[in-house]
Amino acid sequence: MAALIASLEAILASREALLEVIRQETRVLLERFGDGRRTVIVPDEGELTPEALIPDEPYIVTLSYEGYIKRMPDAVLPTQRRGGKGRIGVTLKEDDCLIATLNARAHDTLLFFTDLGKVYRLKTYELPEAQRTARGKHLLSLLSLSPDERVAAILPVRSFEGDNLLLFGTVKGYFKKTRLSEYANIRQGGLIATVLEEGDRLARVLVLHPDRRLLVATRGGMSIRFEADNIRPTGRATRGVRAIRLSPDDSVVSFEEVSDSDLLLVTTEKGFGKRVDTNLFRLQKRGGKGVRIAKVTPETGAVVAILKVTERDDIDVVTDTGRVIRIPSEEIRKVGRGAKGVKLVSLSDSPQETIVCAAINPKREPTPLEAYLEKEPTGRESRGEEEDPDGKADDGDKDSDIRI
Repeated sequence: MAALIASLEAILASREALLEVIRQETRVLLERFGDGRRTVIVPDEGELTPEALIPDEPYIVTLSYEGYIKRMPDAVLPTQRRGGKGRIGVTLKEDDCLIATLNARAHDTLLFFTDLGKVYRLKTYELPEAQRTARGKHLLSLLSLSPDERVAAILPVRSFEGDNLLLFGTVKGYFKKTRLSEYANIRQGGLIATVLEEGDRLARVLVLHPDRRLLVATRGGMSIRFEADNIRPTGRATRGVRAIRLSPDDSVVSFEEVSDSDLLLVTTEKGFGKRVDTNLFRLQKRGGKGVRIAKVTPETGAVVAILKVTERDDIDVVTDTGRVIRIPSEEIRKVGRGAKGVKLVSLSDSPQETIVCAAINPKREPTPLEAYLEKEPTGRESRGEEEDPDGKADDGDKDSDIRI
């Protein structure tokens, strides 16, 4: 130990000896770690925006009648068979109900069209993300709405470039087309989207594609199909032209752009639904009374929604109490124009529960965990018990019966 101490003191006392030790240790480091540089230096591409840090994931956006909005991950709602009880999708206050449910990605721009003919904008990721049963945040804290203004339609937009047209329809049957690019720059206080006559309200807005036909449906079960070219493009501050001639007590509930090979889902407020081939609706000129799309009776209630669907779609049906049930489109019967359809969801009689809206949810690919669980034998199979002879799952209220 005394020899080691004497050696170290000699090194510290001699500058030449100290430098020689440093050179020897540096050579050892060079031999061990002297490989090529692994990092890559690239030119600066500019300032990183907050949006670039947010994953562009799919979400379900819900809006209630009282104005509460939220987004929740798409995977929170499982698929069930039609006729099931569903599960609570939103916890609402008394006398509140859902009026809109849509699918959007985090980076999409959401255009909020109000019943007074104005439009506002937000990014999906700017909405509050909440749990499945949470109510969300009030729109008045996000948008500059007037006290008597309500959102009539929400449109997710991926890009404002190109020659895309927006199709506007009002409850009194007036329709117009305007270029989507005219709504790219919206002030915080909103923008005039369309002109409405006294007593009219905006019913829906959609992005119109070239060479398509329109099918308009009413609450009373009437419909009309005509060429979209019958409506000429106009500017923002216009009313449009008459698309369907309504009975005094009837109003437009929704509309879709269709081709002869499309399927339409028709949903009524008492829980009935059906799929109908669009080729069953003869082509007419706009402005007529149209033909029947559904048999409206006290048992079925009025028509509340029409949706263009495929065999691969899931349908989210929402009641005025906030319950949501997701149904595979392929399980809903395909029938004629005058049929009432099949029961989609079991509704409560006390208090009287009704369907308020339906939305399409394209089937997503299963996660690795979901794919693994689908291949694993269930506890019943491992015990050798018999399966349900009908092959149907229990669609009761128990959360344990539903896999997320």
